Amino acid sequence: MSLQRKEKIVQRRYDEAALTFLSEPRLVETEEAKEARVKLKETLDYKQALKIFPKYLKFEIAMLNYLVKHPKDTECISCYTKKTWTTLHPSLPIISV
Repeated sequence: MSLQRKEKIVQRRYDEAALTFLSEPRLVETEEAKEARVKLKETLDYKQALKIFPKYLKFEIAMLNYLVKHPKDTECISCYTKKTWTTLHPSLPIISV
């Protein structure tokens, strides 16, 4: 996990952590995935991102589905993101700052 994502999680900025998780290209991934992430970062269009993100990115697809269904519900996004990060990284504590 990138330092940038860790900092946002520790600071409870889950919506920003989610966007970083979705739009930050990884060092080792397909060009298709990198291009989808860059496009999302440019447009912030979650619905379009669902159409172009590779289907093997299961956590990303799940998060995008939630964001499409609840675009303005930031508290639920925060809860969902926290649950997702806890699932992805069970050893990472969620710390109040």
